[in-house]
Amino acid sequence: KSLHEDGYTVIDGNKAGVPLLEIVSAPDIDSAIEAKEYAKTLYNLLRYSNISDCDMEKGQMRFDININLKITDDDGSTFCTPIVEVKNLNSFRSLERSISFEADFQFEEFKKNRIEKNKGNKVTKGWNDIKGKTIFQRGKEESDDYRYFPEPDLPPLVLSQKFIDSVTVENSAMDTMEKLKEDGVSDSSATILVLTLGLEFVHIFDQMRNEYHGDLSSLANWVINDLAGIISENDVDISSIDVQKLVNILNLVSGKELTSTSAKEIIYKMIVKNENVDELISSRKVINDDGEIDKCVDEVLGENQELIQTYLNGKEGVLSFFIGQVMKKMQGRASPSDIKNKLLIKISKFR
Repeated sequence: KSLHEDGYTVIDGNKAGVPLLEIVSAPDIDSAIEAKEYAKTLYNLLRYSNISDCDMEKGQMRFDININLKITDDDGSTFCTPIVEVKNLNSFRSLERSISFEADFQFEEFKKNRIEKNKGNKVTKGWNDIKGKTIFQRGKEESDDYRYFPEPDLPPLVLSQKFIDSVTVENSAMDTMEKLKEDGVSDSSATILVLTLGLEFVHIFDQMRNEYHGDLSSLANWVINDLAGIISENDVDISSIDVQKLVNILNLVSGKELTSTSAKEIIYKMIVKNENVDELISSRKVINDDGEIDKCVDEVLGENQELIQTYLNGKEGVLSFFIGQVMKKMQGRASPSDIKNKLLIKISKFR
């Protein structure tokens, strides 16, 4: 873009070299809801296929919509209203709202003036999300007005159906989601893993699944809730992650040799800080020494005697506080279930 200031023109080339892919649908969408679902399907396919992040806040995906109505009178006569193009929509919500508004607007206008579509009466509008209405911008040029001429170095390219079939994504997002559900992953987790996180995280999941000792539902939850958080919060290059080390750590959790809290801390330090995994595991392995756990439980109860009666009076949430305090003393190296059982036994003696 050009920036004009103080008599100078400065060229901002921040998008130079970034390819633009424009997808134009046939005029066969019949409602605002259908248009929104079509746009969402494209969004999910493009993200899942690693074509684009489609971050609409960053301008990586936008929608232009052409709207007009086909109206049938009582006598069977059919009329088409003038086409309106609404430009540069940046959310699914604005896409649906602008179509709904413009369709109602065109219907009311046609009832008043009976103006039909013809060459030269197209217009371009913008969408005002605050006012919830489309705003006129300019008349829309026809192709003749652009004075198009053939570019000899860019001949028309017609793709055969055979070629299209050969490059079609074999495992679509929907197919992948269905397979995950068949393997025991919940609907919500499968949706987030495939449609929100995308292909790279699905690949991580697939690499881990055959060697993971727990159920696939818990593995999906861990990828979604823990791994994705660490990666996004610390701007980690996902391709640099050692997947084998990840699954080894999670298997230690399944075998109750590490707590989930310790595993998350180890993985964070491995991925973000590049610390030695073996040393981290050695320093965080679960303590199964009953004497050590008993000692810490007694200390916590002794330091919070007033809360014991609070718990006995029905405030069961206090138990979580006790467990957290014992875990803190043991630096996350004890099983929360073991701690809970010991707390319940010792607190029952105060009744």
